[in-house]
Amino acid sequence: MRARVNEGTESEEKYYRLESDLEYDRNAILDYCSVGNYDHPFKGHFDGNGKTIHIVNEIDASTVRINRPDVALFGVIESSGTAVKNLNITGKISVAIEGADGSAAGLADYLKSGIIENCTFSGDVLATGIYNADAGGLVYTVSGDGIIRNCTFSGTVRVGCVSWQDWQTSIAGGIAHYCSGVIENCTVLHGSIISAMNDYSFISTYAGGITGIFNYESPLSRISGCTSDASIEYAFYKGGVIGRISTYERKYIDEIPDDLNVKVFDNTFTGAEYAIGRPKGNPREENPRYGFNGHTYKLFNESLTWQEAQEKCESMGGHLAAINSIEENEFIFTILDSSITQNDGGVWLGGYGTKGASGTSWQWVTDEPMNFTAWISGQPDYYESGHER
Repeated sequence: MRARVNEGTESEEKYYRLESDLEYDRNAILDYCSVGNYDHPFKGHFDGNGKTIHIVNEIDASTVRINRPDVALFGVIESSGTAVKNLNITGKISVAIEGADGSAAGLADYLKSGIIENCTFSGDVLATGIYNADAGGLVYTVSGDGIIRNCTFSGTVRVGCVSWQDWQTSIAGGIAHYCSGVIENCTVLHGSIISAMNDYSFISTYAGGITGIFNYESPLSRISGCTSDASIEYAFYKGGVIGRISTYERKYIDEIPDDLNVKVFDNTFTGAEYAIGRPKGNPREENPRYGFNGHTYKLFNESLTWQEAQEKCESMGGHLAAINSIEENEFIFTILDSSITQNDGGVWLGGYGTKGASGTSWQWVTDEPMNFTAWISGQPDYYESGHER
């Protein structure tokens, strides 16, 4: 099927139906890869029949050529009516390309036209690139004539850009990385993680529970009836539904248009303060919240003792942060203002030490043992009565 479509020898209106579950080793057939390309898009109709395609081995696309849409099961889709329906996909897709862009998606790379409905992806979609890194849980890009309907994502969408230029970006979305079409009645399940990082410019990171970027000016663009229960992590612009809004020319805008509710409505979300990502430091956000691994964090730039800081957190129903992994430690660093340094006293965390005959015992205010530590040289030195920054 893939070879016939990509070579242009398959009839455009052909119908396909999956009759049984499949195990799919993509590494063994990477040369042909996705069904449909720019020269010969998929124009047929594929019914997954409720069956599952399980990716046996991780799709390692480190040798994929730049700008080639061949990482997901389907590449370019240009169909009339329903293009893909009733299909479940499980597994892991990982794209790490040295010297190029990294992009990935769970089901399709580019939905130019047609409908994808009643499909699911369960697993991980990961992308790393030198210049840009972008990924969508189900579809990489849904264009103006494309519709994603009644689909579900469960798992992790994580992108990272190891760049050295401030114009390079990292964009992640639970359903799509970029939407100028329609996403309706889709769900990103609880426990999912949407994460975007950039080694050079933290500002150029966008993550949304449903889509990383939403083209507000596209005539047909709409997101409605969707639910995202994902944790939105790391990104500078993070939204429970949309990471950031763009114009038709893909110029980003920060001010929320007054009439946006005619295009984005009836959506519910958790894992972020706002439905649409706003930059850290925006005057409309006083002490914004950040989500990681099902927890919520706030940064307060106030001069307090450790005890005062803990009491303030408790009055809000929380506690000073307890760090239990290197991932959580890295996340904390992403939300710290650059002006807060060790010379300024640092920031209080929820750890404290108790001296005993056999030495000092450290633990968290949550009564968890301090199994993960990342002390800098010369620490701990009991900055304030057994508490450290």
